[in-house]
Amino acid sequence: MSKLFYLTNCLVFSICVHASAADVYVAVHKTNTTAISEQSVVKILKAEKLTWEDGKAVVLLIDSLDSTNAKDFDEVTHMSKSQFIEYWRIKFFSGRALIPRQIRNQSTALSVLSENENGVYISIGKEFDKELTESKDIRIVTLKF
Repeated sequence: MSKLFYLTNCLVFSICVHASAADVYVAVHKTNTTAISEQSVVKILKAEKLTWEDGKAVVLLIDSLDSTNAKDFDEVTHMSKSQFIEYWRIKFFSGRALIPRQIRNQSTALSVLSENENGVYISIGKEFDKELTESKDIRIVTLKF
């Protein structure tokens, strides 16, 4: 009986975990052939990966934190939005990294990525619009956390 109870709890927990998975959309310039994975996205968001494989600095663009779902953000970064801001301030003031640029609309991200081969736009929980997904200059990766 206790085994059945344990298995039932595991199954329910597993279903809840999968139901709450956050979608993350990543856009880079088409010339950037770096493999994009869940681990690399987290490393970029935590300033643990500051350069691409060719040694050029990562230019990080994120959605405005005001418009990002807090639960999804926490699930991906394992930080609250305020912790994330403070974390990046420390990195910035120590001279280790530039604070990510918050994007209010995706056409701005498209413009920056089209002109900057080192840019990466990470959107947590918000699908990219048609203009961005159909751009010939942009490569899109969709991840599930």
